[in-house]
Amino acid sequence: CLDYMMSLMIKVVKGMTVNKAQMLENIGRSYNVFFSQQLLLKMVEKGMIREKAYRIVQKNAHDAFDEKVLFDDKIKADKTVQEMFKQKELDEIFSFKKYTNNVDFIFKRVFN
Repeated sequence: CLDYMMSLMIKVVKGMTVNKAQMLENIGRSYNVFFSQQLLLKMVEKGMIREKAYRIVQKNAHDAFDEKVLFDDKIKADKTVQEMFKQKELDEIFSFKKYTNNVDFIFKRVFN
């Protein structure tokens, strides 16, 4: 059963067409709010109480959707967050690299 499922998945992935423009548009519709979990974890890691960090992250996420602006722009303008993080740290939190870092490795494993 597992062999069949893997064969089917490989067939699907090999035949997949990626529409980069559509993917970027879909990401844009999120206003980068998907970075909120990473930010929340880093805030707690730096010593903020989880409930307070959650309120800050949630408020900025809702505001980003309401105002149709990027979540990272809202966060970088938040005084509490500015006091906690250097610009470089925020850039790392809001980097797409962690989501795409192992793409080649993953596809290599699947197709070998």
